[in-house]
Amino acid sequence: MKILIVILLLLITGFVSAQASSKSLVKIATVNTMRFEDDRDGIRKLVIYSNKASEVGFPASSSAAEEISIVEKEIRLLECQNLPTEAKTIQLKALKTKVIELQDSSRAAYKKRYSILVEPVINEIRAKLKEYASKNGYQVVVDTNTLNESPVILVGENITDITEDFIKFFNKSNSEVK
Repeated sequence: MKILIVILLLLITGFVSAQASSKSLVKIATVNTMRFEDDRDGIRKLVIYSNKASEVGFPASSSAAEEISIVEKEIRLLECQNLPTEAKTIQLKALKTKVIELQDSSRAAYKKRYSILVEPVINEIRAKLKEYASKNGYQVVVDTNTLNESPVILVGENITDITEDFIKFFNKSNSEVK
């Protein structure tokens, strides 16, 4: 990851110095992609499709947790009475295994729905972001979320946060999505 960041910085530095030597001003933009998923002010299409992907219901984990809790209490009660707990222990292990299998199944279903519903929207957002940047003369667009996780510090006079304008641009170009 650090090597990728260093390479990216070298590329940006080289690009910026090449632009500077040709006496043109490099326009750098930042975008906060976390805001794209905001229910109120985000990219409507992404929010809608993310919510649809999340509709895959997780199994009733509260009822399974209750069952597990009941069996655990029964085991403790048997232990207090110095009675055998083997059957209840086997039952408890079976319940826990069932819960894990249901959770795995739900996760797999979510991942499948996410790849079908959300990933195409993310690809569309990337394409629209390139279009927006090109139309507005930005040579570099940096996601502020990746900056927060890296040792890179972006400083300069010509850096613009385009998050709100891009969200409006994307939503306007997808006005059929309500």
